[in-house]
Amino acid sequence: MQIELTQSPERYSYEDGVWKISAKSGIKPIEITEGELKVELSPLLSVSGVIVHIKGTDTYLGSKELIENLSDSLVSNPHYSYKEHSKILGAKMGRTIPILEVNLNTIEESISKQREKGKFAGVKSVKWSLEDSYKGLIEQINWTLSPNSPKPEDEYDIFDLNLSGDYSVKGLPITPLDENARINEDTLASNLKIINDRIVELRTDFNSIKDVFYFGNSKQSSTTKYNVISSAEGEELEVQVVTKDSVMLSKIATPSSQLADVQSKSVDAVKAEIQTTATTLQQKIETNEATAKAAQSGDAAAQKALSDSNTALREQLKVLQDKYLK
Repeated sequence: MQIELTQSPERYSYEDGVWKISAKSGIKPIEITEGELKVELSPLLSVSGVIVHIKGTDTYLGSKELIENLSDSLVSNPHYSYKEHSKILGAKMGRTIPILEVNLNTIEESISKQREKGKFAGVKSVKWSLEDSYKGLIEQINWTLSPNSPKPEDEYDIFDLNLSGDYSVKGLPITPLDENARINEDTLASNLKIINDRIVELRTDFNSIKDVFYFGNSKQSSTTKYNVISSAEGEELEVQVVTKDSVMLSKIATPSSQLADVQSKSVDAVKAEIQTTATTLQQKIETNEATAKAAQSGDAAAQKALSDSNTALREQLKVLQDKYLK
């Protein structure tokens, strides 16, 4: 697209860097002197009508369309220019194409700070926008200025934590006590080793996490590369989320509960034995009483022996009942 004058182009003439605008013959023409600024544009922008200057360098960025338009209108149109021409009645001519300056010092300072922070975030490396001849920076500028340009992706590597601990909710394979509530030394040692191994794994992982996120040190060798679109307010970053469910398959009593159960069984057994003994004594008493009645016609010595035996049995029964059955 050629940028040409639309109003009275016949009144304009150009020679040796000076435009002359004539109203009509006999009237001295108005002169516009071309500005001295001259830049060489790199056709790297996707949006026309603007020039980007990397401050402190000779790099000027423009679009192919802009470069073609400037080439076509260099002589014919003094108003479409990035140069600042001479003034007419105090008004500056030209400079209708803005030049935007990008200060890299601020960006470099920010990169330096972020690189230091990355050490405490498990980040091995980041591909910064100033690398590869400002490739990332140009992509960001194009996205900012042009609605048709895609948003650039961020590229970075992070260290893999490589955690070794078991973080499941599954119970430890502890061997319970035997039915007599006895503690076998080999079983106890095995149980303690299982617990200690789990603690060692968890502590090793925790120390590894502290080394990375507290001290900025990483001993890991493997990394994961990410290429993602940077997030901002109103945008969401797609991440992988792992959801785990747990189902209780069985219930295992604790060692203390198992011991209590064994003790309870022992008490119940003693009670049953006492009850049996008491019943036997009661039966003997009843038998003796029947024998005593049947032997009433016998001698007094036999009767007294039976009476003493009953008395002794009753005393034994009372002792058992008072001690165990109350």
